[in-house]
Amino acid sequence: MATSFTTISQDAPSKISVLTLGNISPTIMHKFEDACIAYFDNKDIVVDKQVHCVLSGLQDDHICEWLYIECLRLMKLTFEDFMTKFCALYLPLNCEDDTCSEVLSLMQGQQTFWNYAVMLQSKNTILASTVS
Repeated sequence: MATSFTTISQDAPSKISVLTLGNISPTIMHKFEDACIAYFDNKDIVVDKQVHCVLSGLQDDHICEWLYIECLRLMKLTFEDFMTKFCALYLPLNCEDDTCSEVLSLMQGQQTFWNYAVMLQSKNTILASTVS
């Protein structure tokens, strides 16, 4: 059975992002976080309501169970602290190391330098808020 990865969708910047059922990759987690921040900015969501706003967009059953059990504690967190917990629980254990390895092993190959540089920056952006 193949591993299915989650997807993220957002109908408009004024709508909350939806994270569907599946395994979450660092890239999807990063896109989800960026989409949430854009939503907060677009809707002028105050800091103490941000986590509450994103919870309904998390549709994976395992995540929903965690939210149900930890809801009151999670809603007291800042969005940044919520994302730290969320990443720690739902990203693969060595995803930071794996992403570093991917960045370090990227090669230009037959693509243009521009495309290579964009790909490299995109991968590197995932590591922006990490120790790496």
